Amino acid sequence: MEKLQDIELKKILTELADMLQKVYQEKLKAVILYGSVARGTATDESDIDIMVLVDGTDQELRMFEDKLSDVSTDISIKYFKVFSIIDVSYQEYMTWMTISPFYRNVSEEGVVLYAA
Repeated sequence: MEKLQDIELKKILTELADMLQKVYQEKLKAVILYGSVARGTATDESDIDIMVLVDGTDQELRMFEDKLSDVSTDISIKYFKVFSIIDVSYQEYMTWMTISPFYRNVSEEGVVLYAA
């Protein structure tokens, strides 16, 4: 998280990572900030893109949809910021991170907020 210069944003992202740890518990592998905020090119209208890597299948991840939506809504309302949070199977991410342009960008430009 050393790339982030905004102290308030660091605080918000740390709080978000803590919330996600409570939701996913031992299944949580990583929380990664990506996109314009991670690159330092965000504008006032930019959303905050977060990828949550979870140990499990896509079907298992669906069990967390409501809780993930609640976390996203709660933190967005609390801080008046728009968060786009996606959860991805850790196994899928590791398989495709060198092949998929999207996963490769997250891998290269992302800022790890939490890693198990």
